[in-house]
Amino acid sequence: MISPKFFIDTLGSYGIDFFAGVPDSLLKNICAYIADNKDARHNVIAANEGAAIGLAAGYHLATGNIGVVYMQNSGEGNIINPLASLTDKEVYNIPVLLLIGWRGRPGVHDEPQHVKQGKVTTGILNTMGVNFDVLCKEEDKAAKQIAKAVKTMKETGEVYALVIEKDTFEDYKLQSVEKNDLTMSRE
Repeated sequence: MISPKFFIDTLGSYGIDFFAGVPDSLLKNICAYIADNKDARHNVIAANEGAAIGLAAGYHLATGNIGVVYMQNSGEGNIINPLASLTDKEVYNIPVLLLIGWRGRPGVHDEPQHVKQGKVTTGILNTMGVNFDVLCKEEDKAAKQIAKAVKTMKETGEVYALVIEKDTFEDYKLQSVEKNDLTMSRE
């Protein structure tokens, strides 16, 4: 498995330190690490995945740096329009690194609502013209995949995706839990 610190440090070595997205159960360990180690300007939890693409695109236009968008594969539907009308090479050619949790992967038991999305996850990326890799669970191989993704994005300006399987990241427990005494009850 990959240490969340290793993964984020590896991205950081390429100047990638802006994250936006919708947290996902398969990405909970990496999302928790980002939440604990990035300030609110460098980690934005978006209302939906399409908005996260917009944030990453805006970040790139403002800084010239690549942003990361994290999501569950069910969010792929929400990114089709921003990918086609904003980041695509035929439009503004804006590089964004996608981290997509692969629920319902064929051959892996999951909840029924994830089965269809799991079957079409990589097909949607292919249809949208997004290069991708299924992230290896070994750190040395994952580092090479990240290097390939960054090289591709910098050379072409295109979006690249890393598809994340279950149990890719080591456990990480969120340290910065907010205390809120203003809770509501349903009564």
